[in-house]
Amino acid sequence: RDDPDGRYYLQAPLVLRDAQADGTVNEVWSKGIDGRLRADCDRDVDRSRLAAIEEAGCFGHWSRSQLFVGPSESLSPIHYDQYDNIFMQVAGIKRFLLFDPRAAEGLYPFPVAHPYDEYAMIDLERIDGQTFPRARSALEGRGAVAVLKPGEAMYIPTHWWHHVQGGAPRGAWSISVNFWYNIYQVMLKPPHPLPLHLELELA
Repeated sequence: RDDPDGRYYLQAPLVLRDAQADGTVNEVWSKGIDGRLRADCDRDVDRSRLAAIEEAGCFGHWSRSQLFVGPSESLSPIHYDQYDNIFMQVAGIKRFLLFDPRAAEGLYPFPVAHPYDEYAMIDLERIDGQTFPRARSALEGRGAVAVLKPGEAMYIPTHWWHHVQGGAPRGAWSISVNFWYNIYQVMLKPPHPLPLHLELELA
């Protein structure tokens, strides 16, 4: 209501869940979540299904969820996350362009510890072939496109690159929620040889 021109994009934590040494999970909901939204989450989030996904995927524990709200054409540039991600669409649509971790050779990641660590240097909307000469040849024919509609969900493996664009009728919003599963135990004690996706941590 306060943004009739659709200028703003909201990405905010809903809940943080920290695993404790005794096996319990300390759950902290965002202070910005009002009683109505919290009641909706308690009613509609199927925790038993999330636990079943965690077990079936051999994931770490469900560690946090984010709320994404934006107008049509809102864009999240190409990046990866250090989580296994179940991404669910609530309203509007989301268009994904996904690349496997090896596509880093054409995406030119920012170095580890850089302020934009986990993001690519290139702009997929306007690829600068002179500055990034490997980009087109390394990425051509490689990406996968997916469109999520309300009620649909998608699994994005940890360290997979994704470029995300929202879609909604004018005056409406693209709304999404995700469920991030922790991989920190794997990162603290990585297997040998190092899995391909964790090589991005050495970039």
